[in-house]
Order: sequence, then C-alpha cells, then structure tokens
Amino acid sequence: MASKKRRKTRAKKESTVQIYGGILFVLSLIVLLHENTGFLGEFLHKCSRFALGNFYFIFYFILIIAGLSLFIGKELPRIGNKKLVGGIVLLLGVILLTSLIGQELTGKEAMDDFFARTTEIYAEEESAGGGVLGILLYSLVSGLISKIGTIILTVVLFVFGIYMLLEDDFLISAYNAVKKYIADNKNKPKPVKKQTPLITKKQKPINVEDTIVTKEPVYPAYNEPETEPVTVEPFKPAVKETVKEPVVQNTSEKKPETAEKTTNSVGFSQFKDYRLPRLSLLENSPTSKGNENRNNAKIKGQQLIDILEQFDVPCTLQETHIGPSVTKFEVKPQPGIKVSKITSLQENIKMELAVKDVRIEAPVPGKNAVGIEIPNIERSGVKMKELLSNVPEKYADKKLTIALGKDLSGENVYAEIDRMPHLLIAGSTGSGKSVCINSIITTLLLRTTPNDVKLLLIDPKKVEFTPYTDIPNLIGPVISDTSEAANALKTIVSIMDNRYNKFHDVGVRDIKEYNKKAKNDEKLKPMVQIVVIIDELADLMITHGKDVEASIQRITQLARASGIHLIVATQRPSTDVITGTIKTNIPSRIAFAVASAIDSRIVLDQVGAERLLGNGDMLYIPMGESSPQRIQGVYVSDEEIHKITDFVKSQGKPEYDDAFVVGEGAEAQMLGQTSADPLYEDVKKFVATTGKASTSSIQRYFGFGYNRAARIIDFLEQEGAIGPANGSKPREVFITADDFK
Repeated sequence: MASKKRRKTRAKKESTVQIYGGILFVLSLIVLLHENTGFLGEFLHKCSRFALGNFYFIFYFILIIAGLSLFIGKELPRIGNKKLVGGIVLLLGVILLTSLIGQELTGKEAMDDFFARTTEIYAEEESAGGGVLGILLYSLVSGLISKIGTIILTVVLFVFGIYMLLEDDFLISAYNAVKKYIADNKNKPKPVKKQTPLITKKQKPINVEDTIVTKEPVYPAYNEPETEPVTVEPFKPAVKETVKEPVVQNTSEKKPETAEKTTNSVGFSQFKDYRLPRLSLLENSPTSKGNENRNNAKIKGQQLIDILEQFDVPCTLQETHIGPSVTKFEVKPQPGIKVSKITSLQENIKMELAVKDVRIEAPVPGKNAVGIEIPNIERSGVKMKELLSNVPEKYADKKLTIALGKDLSGENVYAEIDRMPHLLIAGSTGSGKSVCINSIITTLLLRTTPNDVKLLLIDPKKVEFTPYTDIPNLIGPVISDTSEAANALKTIVSIMDNRYNKFHDVGVRDIKEYNKKAKNDEKLKPMVQIVVIIDELADLMITHGKDVEASIQRITQLARASGIHLIVATQRPSTDVITGTIKTNIPSRIAFAVASAIDSRIVLDQVGAERLLGNGDMLYIPMGESSPQRIQGVYVSDEEIHKITDFVKSQGKPEYDDAFVVGEGAEAQMLGQTSADPLYEDVKKFVATTGKASTSSIQRYFGFGYNRAARIIDFLEQEGAIGPANGSKPREVFITADDFK
C-alpha cells in the first residue's frame, strides 16, 4: 500500500512538473513571437524588454530549454555548479554591457534619466539598453568605480564567465586546433575578395525636386508710401491747424507733458490722439536667392534615402520643406519597418550627411511619415516688418496677437497671448531668448495703445529692458530690484482680486463682458489688459523663491479672466527655477537651444531642444498641443527698438498705477502725499520704539492697507530713518525713541 501511494505521489509530482514545463515553453514562445500573438504577446514583450533590456530573448531561450526539459525529461538539465556560476556571470556581463553602450551619464543621474524615458522605452521609441535590471546594476557600479572602472569590470565578467563555462580541456583543444589551422594555411595564397557595395539592392534614383512642396521663401521689397516722416519728433495734437477744434483739446495737449498717476488700478489711462508707430520704422527683409538651399536639399534628400537603405531601412521620400534655417525631409518607411529603427540612426545620419545636427520627429503629427530635419547652408533672417504687414484676417482685430516667426514651410506663425494665456520661455545664453522677448514687446507697441494694454516689465539683469523706460504703455516703472519685483507680483495679485470683486458686483464673468457693460454704463470704468514680463526668473527664485512662486501660482491659475497675462523667461531651465508648480500652471512654452536632453524635458516634457541650432531656432508648444512646432524666431534689431520706443515716448509720459513704486518724475508728489499722512509721525515713533521697520508690522499695528504702509516705508527710507531692503533680512533702523523726547 505504501509503495502504491509513493508511486501515485511521484506520478502526481511528475505531471505537475510537466504542466509547469509546458507553461514555461508556451509562455516563452508567445513572447518571442509577439508580433503574431496579439495583445498578450505584445504586452509581455514590452514589459520584458523594459525590465531585462534589448537582449531579453536570451532569458526566454533559457526558459524554453528548461520548459522542454521539465516536459520531456520531467526534471531540469543537470549542469555543474561551475558552469552555472559561469552562465550567471556571463549574463551579468551582457546586461552591464548593453547598459553601458551609448550611456554618457553615471550613477544616480543615469538611473534618473532612464526612468524619465520610461514612456518612450516602453513604446519602443528609444533603446532599452539593459533594462531596469541593467540600469540599476550600471548605476551602482558606475557610481562606485566610475565609467572606466565599469568597462574594466564588464571585460572581467566576460572573461571569467567564458572561462567558467568552458572547461580547461576544451580551451586546450581549441587552442591546438587554431594553431594547426594557421600552420596549414600559412603558405597558401590568399584569394582575392570582391568588394561588395554597401547597398545590395538596386535603387532607382529619386527626383527630390518633385518632393519639394514649399519653395525657399522670397521676401518682397516693401515700397510703403512715406506720407509721414520716419524721423521721430515730439507729438503735438493738431490744435492750431483748424479753427473748428474745441478748446477742450488744450488739456490733452498738456497731458503728455507730465507724468500722472491713476487712482483706479483697473481704469483706462486716457491717451487722446494716440498714434500707433508706422511699419516704416522697421527694416525691410533681405532678399534671399534660395538656390543654394534648394540644390542642397536635392543632394541631401538622395543621400538620406541611400543611408537608410544601407542600414536595411527602406524608405521613400514624400515631401521636402525648406524653411528659413532648416530643411525637413518627410520619409515614409516601408510596411514592417519600426519607427524606432529610424530614430536609432540619428547619429549615423548626422555623420553621413556631415551636418551640424539632426533632429528626428517620429512620426510627423497627422501623417504616416517620419520627419528628419537638417540645417540649411544659407540661413534666411525673419524680420518683423514682413510678419506684421501680412497679419491674417482672423488676427487683425485681436490686440494681443504677437508675431513669433516662420515655420519649416516658410509660413508666418502668430500667437494670441490671451489664448495662451501664460507663456514660459527658456533657453541657454545666446540662443535668442531675449530677442524673442523684445519681439513680443515690440509687437504689442506696434499694435496696441496704452488704453488697450499695459505692461509691467521685471528685469533683474538691469540692462535688457532699458530702451522701454518711460514708455506710456507701462503700468509701473521697469523693475530691476528683486525685492521690488516680489512686491510687484503681490501687487498684481491684489489687482487681480480687486478686478474679481468688481466682476462679482457687476455680475459678469470676465474682462470682455465687463468692458462691454462699461461702454453703456458711465459709472463703470473700462479695464485695460495687463501683460507681466519677467526676463530672468532664476534671480527672483534665488532671493525670493517662495513668495515669487506663490504669486506666479495665483496669477497663472486665476488671472486669465481678469485680463492679466504672465510671460516668464529664464536661461537656467532647472527644477529649482522652473518648479513643478510653475510648469503645471503655464501650458504654453517656447524652448530655445539648451545644453542637454534633461533641460529639454524640464521645459517641454520631451527631448528635442538640445538639437536646436541657436540664433532664434525654437520649439513652440501652444496650450492644448502635444507636439512642438519648430519655428525660426523673428529678429528685431536694437535700432528698430529705439525707433519704436522713441516714437512711443513722444506720445506722452507713462501714467503709473499708485500701487507700484513711482518714478523719479513723480517722486516729489509721492513724498508730499506720504508726509501728509495724519499717522505718519505715529508710524515713525512706532518704528523708532520697536526697532523694526516692515510693511507687515505697520499693517498689523495700525490696520493700514498694503499700499499705504508701503508708501510710508518708502518715505522713511528716503528720509534716512531706515535702511534699504536687504533681501530676507530686516531693514536697519537709524532712529531711536530718544529722538522724540
């Protein structure tokens, strides 16, 4: 009876082992034949590739052998411990080698970069290397012994693994066989080998001329009639030219002569007879021959198809787009060719075409093609005059339309600030970031009046916005101090809250509905739209990070309906400057050339900006779009900026909002108003007694509003009673309680 039970138990175990072996065998076949095994095979294939790397199939071949052994022999094949250890060591060497190939980073940076590319690796758009297992092993080893030490360790693992797998007798016999073969064939003449061409298939030459769908843009010469002189002269309303002009016009003649402050932060500044600058102040676009780029496109297009054929990636050239600085080839791979095969050849294409850089867009949005972009031989400049002379009808009546540049097809690209509704601009030094900001400001000056749009310019670098000082379109003076910039952003938040209170009282939802009601109601004052431009965010984040981030968060989340829009620029796209909170709330982004793919991911959430050429070459992602658009940015020279600003300044002086620090022209007026404050002396005694001078303490003790307390603090500083702002440190107090005895 006992023997029968043992036989039954053994038979049951053997059947269980066979079932396990069959499952391993079938599962391994499903993964290896994933292209024909449906969703399960594709899913297991992607997961295995992500976890184990590009050579994951080695593991499944081992599983097939193990499964067959369990199913047929009812037990695993018996191998010695020596060979088992050798196989494991060799597999570790393979995994480490696949993670090492093409890897430039080391340690934790390599691991962070791998997991940042999780989506692309899982979708087989990028190489998986050694997978999660390989990157963990590589990060640990490279972090301890550097990349060179990792290479040495990989070689040691391969040698040791092969030595453990192959026994000594086998190595000796192999050595003797090789030695005998060399001795036998030493005196034999070597046969002459015929060189086989790299391209084995017969290729038909393509006609690249037929694929060029967009010709090189030819810039027209502008013959604008000069009805008015181009030289800027101080503007004077034409009162003396006609006798029928009413006498009231004399007040408007005096108004531009003195700077005035508005007591209502949401009202229009009334500039009567304001004239927009003429386009004749701008420079004409240079004429471009375009023959060199066109001939180069024909040559490079044929070379590109030949290169892809060399790597067994047959493609057809569908379209060729010649832009101002970049030519884009749209190639369609033949059925069965993975897109990842083309993207993996990026460096090879760059070397074979002998170009500065290559960017691959795989696939082109909305098309069954892959875009390959290469630089032009001759770069064509994009001037502001051409773009503003050909504004489409749909943008004609929209005040906040700005000109960005030209796309790869040579078409003009425009954007609406109120639809963005906020914009993030990032790029390394010299990539064209400041020129882009100047083009945005210049477009607003050419298309809007101070009655339509007000600007708040924050320039921590102190030199970028110098030409725009004292233009009438400013809501406050150009701010260069970081403390004043942080307070200015808080003031914008306060203006936003006041506007929403107005909307609630009137019963409207946004600024457009409010201004419509204001036209029919004399009690309501129309509101201007406000554009806040910060040229360098990094300086503000270093000195007042929390306050600036909180203000930007509130503005970007709530200010759209109130007509306030924010444009933020930085040359340091790092996570401590462009935080997750800031990036989440600013949907529209422009990336210029950056140093690395990590910087590109921080700005655009995808790679690509590290392949840009600089000098205005940008990637633009508007709100609601997932793929960036490559644009050659518009260029505005310093002479054009000065001509426009001089013309604008001749229309009148700025009317600053009283919530902001006033300029020198109205300084005496502010001092008089503050010193006339009935509680000024009480505040002064309070500061002398407590030894502290801050806006918040005065607000709490006296119950003042922020604007009133800030004005008193400013006057105390100008009087010499307290010191200037010193970042996060308190102000110095130079008066004591004994001064009032």
